[in-house]
Amino acid sequence: LGFPLEIETNDARVLAHANSSFGIFRPGAPQHTPIQPKMRLKVLCDPDAAAGPPWPEHSYRASGDLFTVVSGPRNFLTCDLQRLEATGFFSPAMLEDRDHFCTDFLESFVYMTIQRHWATPIHAACVVRDGCGICLAGNSTSGKSTLAYFCAKSGYALLSDNSVWLRNARENRNLMGNPSRLRMRVQARE
Repeated sequence: LGFPLEIETNDARVLAHANSSFGIFRPGAPQHTPIQPKMRLKVLCDPDAAAGPPWPEHSYRASGDLFTVVSGPRNFLTCDLQRLEATGFFSPAMLEDRDHFCTDFLESFVYMTIQRHWATPIHAACVVRDGCGICLAGNSTSGKSTLAYFCAKSGYALLSDNSVWLRNARENRNLMGNPSRLRMRVQARE
């Protein structure tokens, strides 16, 4: 969404995963947000951690500005949303599973921090034509992504397939989104 993120890690897969989630927002790319303080994420791969799929159900907990995501004893992330910082420890198998790592850990920290400091999320897909956005709201599994996909095939630009963000600033209240990863159920692709 154009908010700065600094990552420190001992595993190159983390940087590749961050690129798949947020690569379209690289420095130098057109940004629609003013300069913000950096979010800082430290991800450590424990090469001796034997945890692997099937993954246990993830547990999300929060108390004030502290937020955790836990997937068993070997895969967890602790976030301090006020300080814009998070640290996590992960098994090699979790870092190999890009979709789980990105959705449940990396993007959770980034989106929770953005929500805490700069923008309000709206559970909707959003397509754009001629500079005007159309939000497609609905319950989970109602077909927002599918409709957005077919709108994009019909000439609309895709802003996001699941959530859009409204800046909490008095000026520039434009919608923001992340179109880099369209998440559609297998049935919807057919």
